[in-house]
Amino acid sequence: MKFNITNTILVLLVLLSGCSNSVTPKTTLVPKQKKQELKQTLDVQLIKASRKGDISKIKALINEGANIDFTTKDGNFPLYDFIVEGYNKNNSEKSLQFVKWLIETKGVNYKRNGYNNYSLIHVSQDVKLTEYLISLGLNINALTVNKATTLMGSLASPIIDYENATIQEYLINHCVDLNQTATFGTLNMTTLDFATRFKRTKALDLIKKYSNNPPKQCQNGGILPPKISFYNTPETFDSENANISIKIEAQGFGVGDVILFINGTEISEDKDRALKIKRAGLRVKTFHIKLQNGLNEIKAMAYDQSNTVRSDAILHNVVAEYEVNHEPQLHAIVIGIDSFKDSSLNLNYAEADASLFGTTLFKRSRAIFSKVDITYMKKEEGTTKEAILNKLHSLKNISANDFFVFYAASHGVEVNNKFYLVTSNVMKTDDSTIKKDAISEDELREAIKAIPTANKLILFDTCYSGGINDAISKKLAQSSIKKLNLTSITAANSIQTALEGYADGHGIFTYILSDALDGDADINNDGIVQSMELVNYANKMVPIEAKRFNHVQTPAYFQSGQVFNITKLRGYKGPIDMKPQYFKEKEIKKLVKYMDTNNIQALNKVINTNKKETVKKVIKIKKEAAKIEAKKAEQTLKTADKKFTFGKSSFVFNDNSIFLNIKDKIKKHFNFTDTKGRHLVVFDFYSDKKETRVVQELDTQKVSDIYMADRGDWYRVTLQTKSKQSYEHIINESGIYIKLKNK
Repeated sequence: MKFNITNTILVLLVLLSGCSNSVTPKTTLVPKQKKQELKQTLDVQLIKASRKGDISKIKALINEGANIDFTTKDGNFPLYDFIVEGYNKNNSEKSLQFVKWLIETKGVNYKRNGYNNYSLIHVSQDVKLTEYLISLGLNINALTVNKATTLMGSLASPIIDYENATIQEYLINHCVDLNQTATFGTLNMTTLDFATRFKRTKALDLIKKYSNNPPKQCQNGGILPPKISFYNTPETFDSENANISIKIEAQGFGVGDVILFINGTEISEDKDRALKIKRAGLRVKTFHIKLQNGLNEIKAMAYDQSNTVRSDAILHNVVAEYEVNHEPQLHAIVIGIDSFKDSSLNLNYAEADASLFGTTLFKRSRAIFSKVDITYMKKEEGTTKEAILNKLHSLKNISANDFFVFYAASHGVEVNNKFYLVTSNVMKTDDSTIKKDAISEDELREAIKAIPTANKLILFDTCYSGGINDAISKKLAQSSIKKLNLTSITAANSIQTALEGYADGHGIFTYILSDALDGDADINNDGIVQSMELVNYANKMVPIEAKRFNHVQTPAYFQSGQVFNITKLRGYKGPIDMKPQYFKEKEIKKLVKYMDTNNIQALNKVINTNKKETVKKVIKIKKEAAKIEAKKAEQTLKTADKKFTFGKSSFVFNDNSIFLNIKDKIKKHFNFTDTKGRHLVVFDFYSDKKETRVVQELDTQKVSDIYMADRGDWYRVTLQTKSKQSYEHIINESGIYIKLKNK
């Protein structure tokens, strides 16, 4: 392509408009006095100071009331002008910190564009600044009015070192579009044209190298997902409620949904309580969740702004140990709809099926749960879309240690490749009515994932019901969309009808589920029917029984990693462990295989090995957490204000905890109320020291007094607490760390 000098100047001027030396629109002259008054305004002074890079002046003007988001006639604003002209008039680190101060402290809108729709990335002249702007979520592939990319902007900048391709290399490695063409009047310019025109030799070599062979990370769609990591998340919790924080760094394509899983199941965030924190350049999202007693595997992933490209999953195992108010409970919603507003949809056996399933579930599960709460929804007025969703939403506060079963016998239809559960309020079956009045798979998913337990089982006995399983389980688990990843099974696949009237006026699917709950599904003969066994039995037996009636019916199912008890067999009196087991995907596949082939020995081996490995993992996590806590306590001891000593022994209070700088082992420890009604935590320590002890009184949140007394070869420490306390103690080479917990 041939260029003349006029075209070259034209491109430079268009790319760099907004600088103080750029061409500006002609303006009508105004009186000298008015012009002077205009120059004196704070906003104009702020623009000038920004272009000069005068940080002290800018801060002073802001304090005087200058508009930090003031916009000039050509569309520029102070932050934009500072980056274009003022940035390089200071030390780069100083300028970067100032930009962060403007954005994070003063709240400047960094997402807005300047002249000709130039984003801040287009005009960035420093790779650290570019990296920071991208981490904020700015789009690396933003285009100007002329369709110029951020890479083109960096190539055209006269300020960036011509011999250095650092910014260009960063943008290329973060998947900027290398094949875009910009238009200036009749002139079209590719990225290669820009590199050639502005004599960017190193950048030109990079562009040639990657134009037809993008970097490896950019080859699948050319979009990078955010980088995520756990942020200040401990290894142990002494409460069911926990805050899990995720640090999020965009890579040029913004941030979309951030998804959290507990023990393999997607958990909904509480939208009223979820936090998005901007902290020193970090983007932190905090989920308020509930943890099961014991081991919890927490998994998180994030999507780009368009929710199409997903990050790799990050994992963090935590142990929760806390007292619960009740033993595990079973909550079930059992729906059976015979009557609809559109009478042509009426069914004959849905209500009966719901009754059979619910009754069997209650009979066989009440022996192993402290409470079985089954809500039947069968009458026309009680099975509307609103009623069902409201009932699901009412379970959002159950314990993470509880169990949830959802059963629905009704019609299921697909509209535009999406499943809808037909509710009694549906008056017509045209697509628009179904979309409006039935419950969509998305609405079901959102309602079910908001129930804060990973112990969920979903059952659909609906005509054409296989579609729900594909949509909620398999499809969502295997695609790049959000997933529930919970155990589910449906009566028939999406092109079959569920057989009604199989036996005693019941559908074949529900009748077999009833047998399964009654004990027929107990594959390994341990006296308990588990969620996985129930699903496996129904999947195996429905086709066999349907064939007897010359009917083809194949359930669709999905097994998740959380396996838990559902019912107990009549007459079984052995021990029952109600703690669910979480299995990795590979283990689940093995379990399904061994159940299908009736290999009970191999099945039990996987289950028992998993239990042993879980115990080992819990012990390891607690030991590591103890070391971390002890180190924190030791560090706190050195700097804490609330510090006092008994002889050579030191104590410190921090977050309702006490650290004893004593290397002796605990002999005995007690927790009781003495004759004076005081709540006491008492520790006896072996000691060969003969030091004088004194009593010191402290006013803290949980402890009112501490006593230390010599007992010859041992001594006693007594904590007088304001209420009854439980505690845990950690012993390491530095001392003993005592953490008080509410009883």
